[in-house]
Amino acid sequence: MKASITNGVTEQEKIDITQSFEQSAVFRKHLIKMLQQRIETNQKDSCSSNLYESPNWALVQADYKGAERTYREIINLLS
Repeated sequence: MKASITNGVTEQEKIDITQSFEQSAVFRKHLIKMLQQRIETNQKDSCSSNLYESPNWALVQADYKGAERTYREIINLLS
């Protein structure tokens, strides 16, 4: 578990969070799997040939990369 998850909480909250995190392994693994699927879908969608015709192509690509970065950060926190 990342230390940042328990930053700024009381000692009792830290204990509760740690216990909840440890007990949620199956749920977290499922969420990670779902997020990885979203990353794959996102990558496929960003390579779509019709996107190249968009005058806002750079903005669309930035949005895809931003979403992917967010998914990866969440996976990091769940791992």
